[in-house]
Amino acid sequence: MGKPTGSLEPERPILIKLLKNSISMHIDFLTGTWLVLVSAVLVELLFYLFVTRRFIANAIKTKAKIVSVQQAQGIRTAVYTPVITFSDLAGKIYTEPAVMTGASSIVRGVSQEGDEINILYNKDNPKIFIMDTFQGRYVYTIKRSAIVLLLVLIIGIAALFFI
Repeated sequence: MGKPTGSLEPERPILIKLLKNSISMHIDFLTGTWLVLVSAVLVELLFYLFVTRRFIANAIKTKAKIVSVQQAQGIRTAVYTPVITFSDLAGKIYTEPAVMTGASSIVRGVSQEGDEINILYNKDNPKIFIMDTFQGRYVYTIKRSAIVLLLVLIIGIAALFFI
């Protein structure tokens, strides 16, 4: 009888080649993921540098008083948003909910009626204001860059899977 001509075991070079391709694809996916994340961070940084800082430079700083705290139901928990009152340079008094300004909290009691907080408001439109805190600046930046950030993430994720 002769030697068997076919073997059920694949040749070693093919296994090595498949393994190298698999590792290469995994590394490319990780590299692409990091590029998408870095791009998102750069978008936020650019919006902070060019949008948020311009708002802060042109804003008027004042004290606002919390007159009440509104409770709204979020997806999983309640969200507490203070309603504040403040006056602009002309003396006009504004009473507004501090929604998306960095003042909302999921912890009851963070904002109490009667508390004073520092805000920055747009001198041309005082109804546009933020808390004068890191969180207020961060929320303002995210709010202003949301569409661009969403596009970067969608395009980046699509590129990871389809290119």
